[in-house]
Amino acid sequence: MSKPPRLTTALALLGLGLALSTGAQANMPVYAYAAAGDVDDLDNLVEDITFFGMGTATASMDFASASTALGVHHAQARGNESGTYFGALSVWSDAFTATGGSGAGSANVSITIDGTFGGSAYAMGGYALLKSSETISPMDLYTYWSSGLPSGVEVVMWGADDSVSSPGPVHVVMTGTVNFEYDTPFHLTSIFGVAATGIGSADFSNTATFGITLNGPGELNPMSGNTYMAAAVPEAHEWALMLAGLGLVGMQARRRKNREGRLAA
Repeated sequence: MSKPPRLTTALALLGLGLALSTGAQANMPVYAYAAAGDVDDLDNLVEDITFFGMGTATASMDFASASTALGVHHAQARGNESGTYFGALSVWSDAFTATGGSGAGSANVSITIDGTFGGSAYAMGGYALLKSSETISPMDLYTYWSSGLPSGVEVVMWGADDSVSSPGPVHVVMTGTVNFEYDTPFHLTSIFGVAATGIGSADFSNTATFGITLNGPGELNPMSGNTYMAAAVPEAHEWALMLAGLGLVGMQARRRKNREGRLAA
C-alpha cells in the first residue's frame, strides 16, 4: 500500500472538524473537543465537547477514539484491513494572561507525546500548537485547512510522524516559546490527531501532555483556572534535530544569497 503525502494526511486530520455539532461551533474561549470516525465520511463522526474545562471530552467508534482534557490529549486509530482511513482528533483551547510584569514577556511551552505505531501498513500522528488573540474553534481549524492560516494566528510548535519513519514505540518532546504582552490575554489551541489504514495502528492513548512556564517576573493566569505542568526541557535527541534544522536553514540562506550576488518529524 503506497504511503500518502504526510502533509496531506495531517491536514485531513484537521478536516475531521467539518461535521461539528452546534455546541462545538460556539465561540468559547476555553474548551476541550474530541472527534473520531472515518476520515472520508465526515458526516458520521462521533464528537464531544466541553466548555471551561468542565470534564473530559470523549469520542469513540469501532476503529478510533479520542479523549481530551485541558493540557492532555489521548488518541488512537487502527485500520480495518481496507484502504479506508480512520482518524481521531483531540483539541483543547485556553486563554492566558501574564500579570506582575510590564511590556513584552515570554513563556516556554512543551508537549510530551508517547505512543506506538503498529502493523505493517500506514499510520500517522500530527501535533500543532497555535497562538492567537481570539478563540480558535474546531470549525475554525477546518477553515484553516481549506484556506490557510489567517494573519494573527501563529504556529508555535508543529510536527508529524508516521509508521514508516518511526515504527514501534514513539517518545517525542517538542518545545517552543510564546511571546506576549503583560496584562493582554492570548489564546493557545493545542491539536493532536492520528490516522491509520490497512492493518496499521497509531496508539497514543497513554498521553500527550502539555507544559508551560513563564519566563521573567509575575505569574501566568489561565482563564480556565486549570493547573498546567511546567514546560519540559528539550531532550538530547531533540537538541540534535534542532541544530540540524538550523544548519539546513543557514545553508538555504547562503544558497539564496549566492544566487542573488525543523524540527523534522
